[in-house]
Amino acid sequence: MRTRVVTWGNSLAVRIPKPYAGELGLVGEAEVDFSIDQGTLVLAPTAPYRVILRSLLEKVTEANTHREVDTGEPAGNEAW
Repeated sequence: MRTRVVTWGNSLAVRIPKPYAGELGLVGEAEVDFSIDQGTLVLAPTAPYRVILRSLLEKVTEANTHREVDTGEPAGNEAW
């Protein structure tokens, strides 16, 4: 399938035909990686960003841990 490169502000843009976007799972505002491989421009979807609990917990330190907060006596049916 052929398409055209168009000017978009100070940059160039290419429209991705809907069948190709659908096959790759691309939607509006999706992040993609551009690269050049042996003179060919390659556009590929980025891997979905995954949050891993272990990597988040590794960032917890004494300096950024909040202290316990006393909220007073129980006001309802709390069981402590």
